[in-house]
Amino acid sequence: MVDKKGRLAGVFTDGDFRRHIAHDAAGLKTVLARVMTPRPITIHPEALAVEALRIFQQRQIDDLIVVDKSKHPVGIVDSQDLPKFKIM
Repeated sequence: MVDKKGRLAGVFTDGDFRRHIAHDAAGLKTVLARVMTPRPITIHPEALAVEALRIFQQRQIDDLIVVDKSKHPVGIVDSQDLPKFKIM
């Protein structure tokens, strides 16, 4: 989700789904802004793959949103991408 200026405002992850909706079908009618992760962990496009790996391991997350200097989302890195590039 982005704000009116196109800056990252939050994400709705598989973890958010499992925590809020999978156990309660009524949650399917919940506004995403109420159940999303409001301040997701991000990385900059200039970061090295090893930095993404460190974040994945330290934070125990599977996805990183790539944001530019203005906090506009420009991509995503999935932890499953790294083995494809023989990073891990």
